[in-house]
Amino acid sequence: MRRLIVLAASALMAAGAVTSMQGVALAGPAHPVTRATASRINGPIPTANSPNWAGYVDTNNTVSYTNAAATFTVPTINCSKDTFSGKGFARFLVGLDGYINASRESAGFTAWCNSSDSNASYSDWYQMYPAKTVTEHPLNAGDVVSAYVERTSQEYLLSVVDATDPTANFAVVVPCTYNHGKCTDTSAEVIAQADPGCTGTVTQTCNPDGFFPLPDFGTENVGDISDAVVHLGGSFATSAFTPVQLTMADSTSTIMAQVTTPVSNDAFAMTWEAPV
Repeated sequence: MRRLIVLAASALMAAGAVTSMQGVALAGPAHPVTRATASRINGPIPTANSPNWAGYVDTNNTVSYTNAAATFTVPTINCSKDTFSGKGFARFLVGLDGYINASRESAGFTAWCNSSDSNASYSDWYQMYPAKTVTEHPLNAGDVVSAYVERTSQEYLLSVVDATDPTANFAVVVPCTYNHGKCTDTSAEVIAQADPGCTGTVTQTCNPDGFFPLPDFGTENVGDISDAVVHLGGSFATSAFTPVQLTMADSTSTIMAQVTTPVSNDAFAMTWEAPV
């Protein structure tokens, strides 16, 4: 299936659907990734808590990862005021970097609530952090989308392919701009992410660590996960790739999302537990 994801991204390139980041309007507010901080726990696959990531990350600062891919189903999220007040965001993505360094190259989609009891919204995007997120197309709950990130030389191919609605497909090729073009690719990740930058008010709930509420996305089944380093490719969470299973938990140890079906046969599931 990973080959189909790559072929679909390549088809977008051949069709002239690839654009450069130069001249592209930065849509919406910046939602920068906060580096996941973690304390390792012993186990068959090491596990760690992160304030804003849940899922899997492969990390090794002695190698460079070259690509990452996964397929998601856009979930129906719950924006009920009974769970939180104000805005809430849940991002689902694949990426390179971001776990043990301050850059990240990623593509995926966001499910968000503009306010409690509002209708949910969905869109796909890419980001070359620390640059802003670039929003591409609206999506619908139930869409099956595949995200892919690949490094070639000093450029990155970032794509999302929507098998349900091809009009939402995109692929872009952008250069590394972090640290004068020195993206190191020391991790590859398939994760759900909570957004930072939340300021608590009487109408806006925030978690203790300054993240926006994580809307209830139920259980997200993730498939076709893969990554690669030079001359070696395969599934996430193989011993050669130094995997870590991440649980999203705040500083009070409240779990917001966690892996509930561990990775097997290139797939896993993660489940929402709490908004903050």
